[in-house]
Amino acid sequence: MSPKISIIIPTYNRYLYLEKAIKSIQNQDFTDYEVLVVDDGSTDNTKRAMTLVCREDERIKYFYQKNSGRSAARNLGINNAANKWLLFLDSDDMLADNALSFLASKIEDYPEAAMIGGTYIVIDEYDAPTKISGFEIKKGLREGKVSDPYLSLIRNYYLPMGSYIVHRSIVRASGGFASELEPCEDYDFCLRMARVAKLAYFYTPVAQFRKHGGNTPLDVFYATTLRVAYKNLAEINDGHSPVENKNAVIAEWKHFIADDFYNRKEFKDAFYNYVSAAFYDPKKLISKTFWKQVFKCILPKTLKDKLKSSLSGKLRFFPM
Repeated sequence: MSPKISIIIPTYNRYLYLEKAIKSIQNQDFTDYEVLVVDDGSTDNTKRAMTLVCREDERIKYFYQKNSGRSAARNLGINNAANKWLLFLDSDDMLADNALSFLASKIEDYPEAAMIGGTYIVIDEYDAPTKISGFEIKKGLREGKVSDPYLSLIRNYYLPMGSYIVHRSIVRASGGFASELEPCEDYDFCLRMARVAKLAYFYTPVAQFRKHGGNTPLDVFYATTLRVAYKNLAEINDGHSPVENKNAVIAEWKHFIADDFYNRKEFKDAFYNYVSAAFYDPKKLISKTFWKQVFKCILPKTLKDKLKSSLSGKLRFFPM
C-alpha cells in the first residue's frame, strides 16, 4: 500500500508562481496526495485562480486566512492535513520530476526514518536551472541514514522547504512553525524535527528552489538565523531538549555565533565564542581556518594595517 502525502503550500500574492508550483505536483508520477493551499490574505488573483483549480482537481483544497504570516499558514495546513506524511512547499518553488515517488519509495526502505529528504535544484524566475545544490556532499554527508541529523544541520542547512517529507506525529509532538522567527522559521522547524527524528537523506533532486527579487534580503535572513542559534543554545543548555553529542552540538552553535560576529567585524565577541567553541570541542584546535580567524580577532587593527601595508609594499617588487 503506497503512503499518502499531504503537501502544504502557504502563499501570499504569488498566484503566477503558485500555478507553476501546483502544476509541478500534478505532473508527478505519484498521485496519492492532497494539496492544501493556504492563502495568507492575498490581494491579487489568487482566490479566483484557486477556485478554478480546485474545481478541476478534487485533490487540491483552498484555505483563506487573514494575513498572519507563512508560519500561521503552514500551521493551519498541518491542522487540516489528512495524511501521515507532510511536505511543505513554498508557493514560488516547485517539485522536481518524480520527487514524490522517489520519497515515497524510501519510506519502505527506511521504516525507522521520520524524515526523508533529497537535494534541490536552484532555478531563476524564468524556471531555468542555475545550479544543483552540492554543499552537503562536500561536507561529507553520505546517502542513507544520517547518523546525527541535528548536529549535521547546524551549520549546513541542506533541507530547505520542499526537499523533505516528515511524519505528522513528529510535527505534532515537536510543535509547528514559530511566527516570531520568520524568515528563518523553516530552519528552526527543521532543527526541531531533526532533534527527535531519524533522517534518511539522498543526493537525488526533489525540489526546485527559486531565486528571485522577492526572496528575503540576506541581512534580514542572517539576523534572524542568529536568533535561531541563541534559541537552540538556550534550549539545549536548560536541559529541556536533550540531544546526542551535547558538547559537540554546543561547540557548533558557539562556532556559528562566532562566525556571525566575525563577519560583522565584532572581533571581541567573535574571539570569546571561538574560544568557547574550542572548550566544548577541542578538535576545533586542529583546524587552520579556526586559528586564522582567531588570530584575526586578537591582532590589533594597527598591526593588521602595518602587516597589510608591508606585504603590499613587498609585492610591488614581484611581477604578477
